[in-house]
Amino acid sequence: MIRIQGHSILCAFVALSMLLILQPASAQIFYADFEDEIGFNDPAQWVPDNPTQTWGIADFPGSGKGLKNLNEGCGTSGNTPLPGVTNFTDGIIQLDMSWEDDDSWGVIFRKTADDAGYLVVFGYIETPGVIIADLADGCAATGFCLDEVNCENGGNELIQVDHGLGTGLTMDLSVSYTGRIWVKGDTIRVWYLPTADIDDPTDPLGDLGEPLVEIQNGAHPGPGSVGIWQESQGGSMIDNVLVVGLGGQPLAWAPNPPDGDLLTDTWTNLSWRPGDFAVSHDVYLGDNFDNVNEGTGDTFIGNQANASILVGFPGFPVPDGLMPGMDYYWRVDEVNDANAASPWKGNIWNFSIQPYTAYDPDPADGAEGVDTDGDFSWTAGFGAKLHHVYLGDNFDEVDSATGGLPQGVATYDPGTLKLAQTYFWRVDEFDAIETHKGDVWSFITEGAVGSLNPAKGAVDVTQTPTLTWSPGVFGASHEIYFGTDAEAVKNADTTSPEFKGSGNLGSESFEPGQLEWNTTYYWRIDEANNANADSPWKGPLWSFTTANFLIIDDMESYNDLDPVEPDSNRIFNAWIDGYDDPTNGSLVGYDTPPFAEQSIVHSGNQSMPMSYENAVGKSEATLTLTSNRDWTVKGVDTLTIWFRGDAANAAETMYVVLNGSAGIDNDNPDAALRTSWTAWNIDLQSFADQGVNLANVTSITLGLGNRANPVAGGAGMMYFDDIRLYPPAP
Repeated sequence: MIRIQGHSILCAFVALSMLLILQPASAQIFYADFEDEIGFNDPAQWVPDNPTQTWGIADFPGSGKGLKNLNEGCGTSGNTPLPGVTNFTDGIIQLDMSWEDDDSWGVIFRKTADDAGYLVVFGYIETPGVIIADLADGCAATGFCLDEVNCENGGNELIQVDHGLGTGLTMDLSVSYTGRIWVKGDTIRVWYLPTADIDDPTDPLGDLGEPLVEIQNGAHPGPGSVGIWQESQGGSMIDNVLVVGLGGQPLAWAPNPPDGDLLTDTWTNLSWRPGDFAVSHDVYLGDNFDNVNEGTGDTFIGNQANASILVGFPGFPVPDGLMPGMDYYWRVDEVNDANAASPWKGNIWNFSIQPYTAYDPDPADGAEGVDTDGDFSWTAGFGAKLHHVYLGDNFDEVDSATGGLPQGVATYDPGTLKLAQTYFWRVDEFDAIETHKGDVWSFITEGAVGSLNPAKGAVDVTQTPTLTWSPGVFGASHEIYFGTDAEAVKNADTTSPEFKGSGNLGSESFEPGQLEWNTTYYWRIDEANNANADSPWKGPLWSFTTANFLIIDDMESYNDLDPVEPDSNRIFNAWIDGYDDPTNGSLVGYDTPPFAEQSIVHSGNQSMPMSYENAVGKSEATLTLTSNRDWTVKGVDTLTIWFRGDAANAAETMYVVLNGSAGIDNDNPDAALRTSWTAWNIDLQSFADQGVNLANVTSITLGLGNRANPVAGGAGMMYFDDIRLYPPAP
């Protein structure tokens, strides 16, 4: 029997860091994330059946390192058995995939011979689908692509379904997709979705909702081996390869409506997939999370044998109907009185009923850069027959407005709006009985202040920031408002303590001085131009939060501007390297813009690349500190330097020096070979013991080699980022 489910996917993911706390009936068999090249992470452990295929380590989007296929062509296609996984029968196989090619990844499992086992194919562009195939039909023959063995598009495969990923897929290793196979007995289920759509990394069971495809086929019961199959995948990658054995799934799963869904009716049919041991189901439903979680109040609506129940109709639970605008929570506990572990408490799921009021506005609330000639739209409230729209540039007037003309459609043409203007709008919904007043939304039209730094909502910002922005199209001068009270900054004028001064066009920056740690600050920029009748233009409220550590250098301030420009801040002009110094083999940055590294970063948008050539004995770069020179504030006691090397680097001792004299060596002689971002934590006392005045640190030097006794050595490339000082842990 074959059953294809709709591509309705709940966004939840196996938390790989929590695999060892999977339900007791499950056991991790295999996991590789390729971060340290040890054990299963070592590509040398991955031995392809096809000798023309080669694996290597490279950067995987969003998760550090991954395994990269280095060869291309149908002749290189084939299976690579997972090291040590030879007795797989029932369980979950999961992996992340990214493409630099248009062909397919796949998984072979329960393989006992070349013609005994299953293949699941995760297609991409060339084959835009998911395929389940029997190895007996020759669908995974070494050295052949799928079309060459007639195992796609209605050939020898057991089933092929559309993958649902759409078109316009990238081939630049910028996007990750997750494939999962669940197999038990003669049932095979497959999920396939963008990794970014999996939004619950704390769920160790990784419920992804209804599978994309499910079949029943008992031809190969196992046990057998598991392997990664690739079809001409030149340059494409895999990561986070996981195999978990199942002894049974006791929990209810795949809720419908999906978790977090918004319903447009006041009734629904709750349904779910039963756990493997369930005889009956205890169902809980209510509008209070804690009550449903604890099973208190009137949330228990009964025990039943069926895996579905109608709610919101007379004669059923919630007979008067579900309430518009209400959030509901529900839970299904699986029951089997013959099993001592019963009942199995289920996860709590949530759905909401459409509100009476208008929602989902376009322009969105708080939107910036809105087109001055666009139409407005929204989603009508529950039962709405007519809509009343109010628009203006004064919040209070829009909030209190009445008597708007009714209209029958959920769109509105405001006419041509002013540039760089803040607008407020509101939609009241009339359902033939009552008018439901809507929220007041706001937006700013194009031409206003932009390019904020720090960005709106930024976190871990330095305590000595320089706030910058780009001026609006009409701005000739500006007023700056800044403080820790959101309402005070929002409503301040030039007589308020939050007013910090004004400036003219060309001076779009503000230095607020030394800020508190771990504190949220708010700021606003108003612009003015006496030659424009619409002046002044009040700016929106922005915020950022300072770090709970001291930032020495996060590499974010460097740019590519020409040195003659006043704002030029090239990275190699701050970190002084070995250029023109025959005793120093380092070079910071790149020869052409961007001079900082913008792909291999620990956080933010940039890191510092530094090549070393120790034929001259040592390689180092020095930053002279102009701020944050007191390394005793807040009791900081640890210097942290994030670094990353390359497996091709020469092994050279990495060191850090303060004030040009006090040095500490990294205790890992192979630190330069690290292929993932690594934190180097150094006790500041070790510098104080060498005579450094920690209250006046003037410079920091990063280097490779033997600084005290230089000897000729090798070469390589290092990356440094996020140099920080941390206080003791609370």
